Amino acid sequence: MSADEVVAASSAAHLRRNRVPDPRDRADREAAAERVRAVLGARLAAGGLAGSPLGTGWTTTFQARVTGPVPVGELAAAGWLPLDGIRRRLGLAADGRWAVTDAAGRVLGAVRVGSGANDPVSDVLVRARERGEVTLVDVLELAALRRDGHAFPDASSVLTAAADVETGLGRRDLVRWASGRRADPPVRLP
Repeated sequence: MSADEVVAASSAAHLRRNRVPDPRDRADREAAAERVRAVLGARLAAGGLAGSPLGTGWTTTFQARVTGPVPVGELAAAGWLPLDGIRRRLGLAADGRWAVTDAAGRVLGAVRVGSGANDPVSDVLVRARERGEVTLVDVLELAALRRDGHAFPDASSVLTAAADVETGLGRRDLVRWASGRRADPPVRLP
């Protein structure tokens, strides 16, 4: 079942619980990607802006790989808000994350700015562990990454929960990690 088919078959409440972006969210995230490209410009490394395998509109946090040092002053001057302090206060790792705003100061999305390589599988696994749950979006993204041939860890509680949800959707991209139980998303992690 494709992401579009899952969305079409789900109620609005189910989609909200599972962090599926609505049309306004998708438009904001498209605008966030454009804003990142405009602000970082030539500093973006080749192929340096990555997002969800489901498309730009599905991206919660973009990954921006830059050449040279992170231009903190320019990001702040663009009205972006640093999120590392908030993340540390929540007990999460500081990772160079910024809230991307439009000219009026409205938050459009988030971006993690750094020079390291992007690992999309790890990004999904870490995001789910930080939230303490596996959502429908996580399942769809992991299945797409698996179909695209990305490397996956041998074991992960996130992958097991995602595989159990995916089995219920009639797909088998993640079956290797399934526990044999079916689950409805979102699934709380232990």
